[in-house]
Amino acid sequence: MDFIDQIKELSSKISKRSERLETEEATKNARVMPFINALGYDVFNPEEVVPEFTCDVGTKKGEKVDYAIMKDGNPIMLFECKSANTNLEEEHASQLYRYFSVTEVKVGVLTNGVIYKFYSDLEEANKMDIKPFLELDMLNLNEPLVEELKRFRKESFKTDEIVSAASELKYTGEIKRILGAELDSPSEEFVKFFTKQVYSGMIRKTAREKFTGIVHHAFKEFINDEISDRLKSALKPDNDTQDKITDADDENVEEETDDGIVTTEEEIEGFHIVRAILYETIDPERVVLKDWKLYCNVLFDGKATKPICRFYFNTKQKFVSFFDENKKEEKVPIDKLSAIYNYAEKLKATVGYYDANTSSKARDEFKEEKVEPWTKAELLSYLKDTTPYQRLFLASLVQVDEESATSERVTFLMNEIANRRPSEGIDEKITGRTIGGARSGLSKRLIALKKEDIIESSWEPSERDYVYGIKGDYKQIVIDWVKEERLWVKEEI
Repeated sequence: MDFIDQIKELSSKISKRSERLETEEATKNARVMPFINALGYDVFNPEEVVPEFTCDVGTKKGEKVDYAIMKDGNPIMLFECKSANTNLEEEHASQLYRYFSVTEVKVGVLTNGVIYKFYSDLEEANKMDIKPFLELDMLNLNEPLVEELKRFRKESFKTDEIVSAASELKYTGEIKRILGAELDSPSEEFVKFFTKQVYSGMIRKTAREKFTGIVHHAFKEFINDEISDRLKSALKPDNDTQDKITDADDENVEEETDDGIVTTEEEIEGFHIVRAILYETIDPERVVLKDWKLYCNVLFDGKATKPICRFYFNTKQKFVSFFDENKKEEKVPIDKLSAIYNYAEKLKATVGYYDANTSSKARDEFKEEKVEPWTKAELLSYLKDTTPYQRLFLASLVQVDEESATSERVTFLMNEIANRRPSEGIDEKITGRTIGGARSGLSKRLIALKKEDIIESSWEPSERDYVYGIKGDYKQIVIDWVKEERLWVKEEI
């Protein structure tokens, strides 16, 4: 069963009436142990889960926390449990707070079996933050938070990645909370900020009271307008556009205007994923992005009559559409962009339909063209001409402990290298889109050089992510190059 489905199943078993779970012990057995088990830890294996974990704190001896998740004989995550009917307050986290000062643990969880509050020491080392960086309500599951929960699974647990993500989660959540509070009741500072943008007079009491109402109304109206526009986009029929697509013989279709259209980062990242899937089948330059108001098109040769797929990313639930040989559209929901890799064969088949009708000879030549292995000198010359993002991408692939790494892990390492090597000149945060662009650029150069790919990549169902690695024959050459270029940071992380 998929991890998200496991969490949803646990959620469905939790009753809002918890009279039968009056004690902490009952809550642990019925709620917390199944939750820990869903994360992949064997609750009956003392090498993985230690109940009543003891850690002496100062003059207090024999202090215990309910569960310690272990790795290599050391605790990596602590659980402090309260009964199901307890409203969790800051004082309930006191034991976790004390443990943070005497252990290397970076994650502490306070729970009553329904609410799970995840803490770390983001603000001061070895001192647990007062506020959690993640709060999960099992009676009101938030899918993005459940996605974040995957980081705590046994097979995915990496402390450095969790701490990095925790910081963003915590402060994003705090800013959203503040915005929500301002929406309900704008503060004086909030009102003053907007008033100064539109009002040139002195902001005295009368003006402040007037603009408090105006800002409150404008804020709510803006939110309502955004929701209304999204709903209109989602519900508006696109028959006219569909008629254009189904006319396979008309190559001179007038494309929709792009006035007011903004191509989002997610759409660009999805486009690079499609290009990465198809680069072994066709020249990546023939895969073209065209954004329209209702959706974002990925087109073959840039022609509106030859859609490869469509992205519907303007609503909470994202969809990707695929096309068969008759250009019939199939809209599929996805929970994350990497799910596009699950449909690689559909994308390749769609390109095959179009390519067969336009230039089968070119396609066959592309597929059958022989590629040559690299000599050391040739590969070093190829590496020398890489872009900064390509350099970081390659450097990250040889600094993982495993033979291959997920795109999530690669993104983390690329950001670490960029932060520790400012001379590379990369200031913005690196995302999955960056990986797609770097991979696509490297692949394009390979085609021109008629050389074999030095990177192995594939979809890994267990990780629900794409994994990358350097082929064994070339790994040591790349490692030596990375060290010579001063991009080796493995021991620094």
